[in-house]
Amino acid sequence: MNAPAVLAEKVYKVDYSRLHLIRGRFFNIYKGNQLVYENLNIDLLGFYQQKNICTVLTAVDQLQTIGFSVPQEAIYYALDKVTKITGLQGRWQTIGYNR
Repeated sequence: MNAPAVLAEKVYKVDYSRLHLIRGRFFNIYKGNQLVYENLNIDLLGFYQQKNICTVLTAVDQLQTIGFSVPQEAIYYALDKVTKITGLQGRWQTIGYNR
């Protein structure tokens, strides 16, 4: 189908910003040397999310090149609410807290 192959790790770089145990990981994302997403929150835990976020953003870029409009606010919202939007549950998910 002649679809382009794009290596996400060559497009985006992740700079760990901070971790919040309830809200998830916050990242600063660079495209080249330019900061394109500051304090981007992903409510999924796990170190591999640093790689996953690059893949997601590269996929969004590809969608935009073929005419889809994906506002930056939508990206911030969707990644902040992945589990709520998708119902995704994972091995790093916090089930509850014993106080």
